[in-house]
Amino acid sequence: MDRQEWTLLQFATLNGHLAVAQLLLRNSAVASDSNAFQAVSGQGHESLIQLLLDNSADVNSSDKNCRNVLQDAGFDGQESII
Repeated sequence: MDRQEWTLLQFATLNGHLAVAQLLLRNSAVASDSNAFQAVSGQGHESLIQLLLDNSADVNSSDKNCRNVLQDAGFDGQESII
């Protein structure tokens, strides 16, 4: 984690790096990391969302502001994610 408490998986998903996310998940990264799921939902990276879901990401997770994944996707105009 960096000083803002972002995980490597969160950085990878936020920036659309599917191969990096796969590597991290194969090496013990936690797909239920709600921050990673939140990050990717607002970006519209469908393949990364599917990867996280396939690895037990929690669709009901929320961030520190109590926003959930669907709210982030909707707020950012990601209709295909909803």
